[in-house]
Amino acid sequence: MNVHTPYCWFFSLCLIVAVSGCEPVADPEPASCDYSTPQLAYTPAGACEPKLVWLRALSRPQEGKFPELPAKCDQAGELGRIVEVPAPPRSGGFTLHVYNGSEAYAYVQVFGAESCVGDFVPLTDCVADNRVGFKVPVVIDADYERYFVRIDLATSGPDEDYKAYFGSEDNFVALAAYDGRQPSFAGRMEYNKRENQVPGQAVVPPPTLPVSCTGLTFHRLIFSSCGSGQDLAAWADEMGLPVSEAYGGKEGSVVAADAPEGMSLQTIGGAAKQKRPSQDTTGTSVEPDYIISLFNPDDPNNYFSGDLERITLKNEKIQNCVAFKPTAVSTSDEEQVIVSIIDSGVDFSPANLDYWNATKYRQAVKTNFMQAGQLGFDFINNDVEPEDVSPHGTFVAGAVVGGYRGSAPLTTINFKIFGADKAATYFGALVAINEAIALNSDVVNMSWGFYSKERPAALECLVKQAADRGVVLVTSAGNEGNNIHNVRQWPASFAADYPETVVSVASYAFENETIDPTKVILTDFSNRGIPDVAVAAFMTTETPNYGGIGTGYFLGTSISTPIVTRTLANLESARPADVNHLQGLYDQGPQLSGLVFKEAYLPVCLEGYTP
Repeated sequence: MNVHTPYCWFFSLCLIVAVSGCEPVADPEPASCDYSTPQLAYTPAGACEPKLVWLRALSRPQEGKFPELPAKCDQAGELGRIVEVPAPPRSGGFTLHVYNGSEAYAYVQVFGAESCVGDFVPLTDCVADNRVGFKVPVVIDADYERYFVRIDLATSGPDEDYKAYFGSEDNFVALAAYDGRQPSFAGRMEYNKRENQVPGQAVVPPPTLPVSCTGLTFHRLIFSSCGSGQDLAAWADEMGLPVSEAYGGKEGSVVAADAPEGMSLQTIGGAAKQKRPSQDTTGTSVEPDYIISLFNPDDPNNYFSGDLERITLKNEKIQNCVAFKPTAVSTSDEEQVIVSIIDSGVDFSPANLDYWNATKYRQAVKTNFMQAGQLGFDFINNDVEPEDVSPHGTFVAGAVVGGYRGSAPLTTINFKIFGADKAATYFGALVAINEAIALNSDVVNMSWGFYSKERPAALECLVKQAADRGVVLVTSAGNEGNNIHNVRQWPASFAADYPETVVSVASYAFENETIDPTKVILTDFSNRGIPDVAVAAFMTTETPNYGGIGTGYFLGTSISTPIVTRTLANLESARPADVNHLQGLYDQGPQLSGLVFKEAYLPVCLEGYTP
């Protein structure tokens, strides 16, 4: 054994330590790439709704470990956020979608890095934007391993001294990334194709309306108010959304604002609700511009198609009870019944035009859209000729005038919101209801509806205004065989909460066409649900044919609805009437149990009934 070996080893170790200053040198720690950055995935091409990274709690610093980015934004602060984006599968770059749900400017810059510890190369300038939604194109001219996005919020603009932003807990910024095709419109609906402009109209409605990628709404938001005073166009402008249409009435205002193409309308709307403007917005709402389909409201693939079914009636007594016998005329006197029909207009053919001229509007009250001598207004073509091209409104209006037996003069106002594409905008429906209330309507017929899980706030506001003015809204329950207490259809489902103002109407038939309460059955197609469906009316009534001579019987809750409307008008002609008077005419059908509220139906033949 060599006994000197341990001493030699110790001597060598001391020599090494002495040379190094007697302090051991540790190997350098490898740089950690384990950042806390949220990971933003690319949204697949063709997907309508984006894969989002949500940044919340914006009033607190981002917690975790993050790369030190050489931010070039003058407005960068301690509350900035950093998000990582993977290398795009396709070379050349990607597009960042930014949703700003705060009241601040968003300052955005994108960086590339060859490694997690390498130099961070700015790929964009510092983009400053205070819109609710905007895009940042990112061009890549080299292969980077990782990409990072820094977002700072500030109340100060790009050329102002920095002012930190401390948002509320509900504020957010959301990001999406696309390395290929971004969402496109699902189609377009013809609209104001002649680009007509009504006197006093601030904005010319567009010739077409884009349909959102999902196919459920038009690609614009609806700003509405429950009262006058708010400048909704200014609100939309503060959101960075161009105004598409605007309406200002005595009872409230409605503005439609276009959303950026390819961006999620739902997320844009959520951002707009957070980005409150400088003015007071109490009693206002932001909603999508719902597509209201005339014939297929539950089927987005067929929103723009459909027709009413024609049937044959064999029972002569029923034929006599639903006969088309128009006798009503309108006058300029204030003492008369006014019925507004919000639908697709009326047939202008010579065979039918006299029916509508007899009850045209002759009142002194004027609005931007209505004055004495008009049949109504066309909100699709933005003119004063509500010509039916669907057809649908012809049968609805015919059911009203053909069954009116009241002693007072009858005025009908035909607001056309459905055109050749057999669909309407939520904007048009809101404006038409506003106008109907402003023109002192007694009853408003709405043989249409749309499905939404969310309660439509602007529409509910108008329901409340109608209640305050004593206006009754009669609406169809729908023809999809749905229980609308479970699958809400609007405005029909408002009948549950506003039974004195909204009357939602289902359709019934008689077993073997036998007129007997025990034989009353709900039709297979009719929607149902309690307490949302208020009453059932007979499934058809005699109306003029469209575009030709003669009459026919058309089927659906769209036709049952004006049967209730004309009954209310008949009651109103004798005395101020309300829904309680109408309910006094109801009967009960045992087979309607669980389908219609209190098993109520309006008898097809009102024996001994005198308006």
